[in-house]
Amino acid sequence: MRYWRRKVQTLRMDEILTAVDDPKWQEFRESLKGVPTGQKLDHLDYYLRSTDPASSPEEICVREVRVDNYINALLRGGQLKKICNEMLMVAR
Repeated sequence: MRYWRRKVQTLRMDEILTAVDDPKWQEFRESLKGVPTGQKLDHLDYYLRSTDPASSPEEICVREVRVDNYINALLRGGQLKKICNEMLMVAR
């Protein structure tokens, strides 16, 4: 994937800290180290789409916070860049 088309939220630190305090998420996040940015986007998209349909709205929101925080980190690190409105593109 070369483009991220989902809207990325601006998050509060308390939201982030609560969401990322999960061993399974940390394991998933660690598994992305060394993976090309485009493939990271594929994995993050799959992580969001693979949410159990029976999940509560709160669990879905937590997953979105985790992914948005990761995407924001990629933006800060220069791996992604904004190209128009909400669309992001792999920069490197």
